[in-house]
Amino acid sequence: HLKKGSTGNKRVRENMFIVEKWRLAGMVFVVFTVVFLQVNFSLLLEISERDSLLRQNVEHKNDVSTRMHASRTTEDKSFLHENDNHILPYELSLPARLADAVARSVELKRSNFRSETICPPGTGIGVRPSFHPPNLMGTVCEGWLNRETLQVLDYFLGRRMVGLEWSTGSGTRWFLQRLKFLFSVENDVNWLESTKAGIVTSNIDLSRWKYAAVPTDGKGGETAEYAQFPRRFFSSEQKGGFDFISVDGDSRNSCMREVIQHGLLKPYGILMLDNAERVNFHVIPPSHW
Repeated sequence: HLKKGSTGNKRVRENMFIVEKWRLAGMVFVVFTVVFLQVNFSLLLEISERDSLLRQNVEHKNDVSTRMHASRTTEDKSFLHENDNHILPYELSLPARLADAVARSVELKRSNFRSETICPPGTGIGVRPSFHPPNLMGTVCEGWLNRETLQVLDYFLGRRMVGLEWSTGSGTRWFLQRLKFLFSVENDVNWLESTKAGIVTSNIDLSRWKYAAVPTDGKGGETAEYAQFPRRFFSSEQKGGFDFISVDGDSRNSCMREVIQHGLLKPYGILMLDNAERVNFHVIPPSHW
């Protein structure tokens, strides 16, 4: 026992107070550390669970997308994009693009407006008769087609599309200005050279154009070699078909048969038969077209 009020007793009490203070501080630190670790461990668990759920959700979506692509039918209102494997809604598909192009041309017609390509003097290809004015037909800077058809094609054709044409002319240059690549077959060698000269003066990249001269009798008969040339020599470079095909010039019945029977046209592509109102054209596209 220490004597009350003695100096030694006072020092002992001070030392005990210091010890108790540090012991209390140590306990508080330990409790704080335990709580901190528990909270952080809970957060890590929650983040891990969320990450796991997110991965499962992404995998589920990818699986659904794969199954949708595999089970796609003709009744679906989703269509494949022209140059990739993504499924697009109808509003972004080629059929919708064509419908929009027709609606746009109709609206221009109703409003007495027109879309026309104006080129510098002396750069036209060919001539137009007086009964084919610009408000009705394409100029020498455009395809020799009726105005509404040109307006539809102008809106529909795109720089990722590849085209094929039988017969060249002012339309060849007009198509090249809109397409990624164009294949052409011409029966008149001299006319093909005139067309080429008009294209060269327009500074168009000729590497995007492949052409061939395949002579015919020039009397409007059917020449098999002329009609079959694209399938025999162009199709290997454009597997899967063409986005746009124009049938003009000679042997149009044979050319139409080539397109239909040998699948030269891509799904949702456009096949155009010039002067289709003529009674001597007998090939009719399949009814499901």
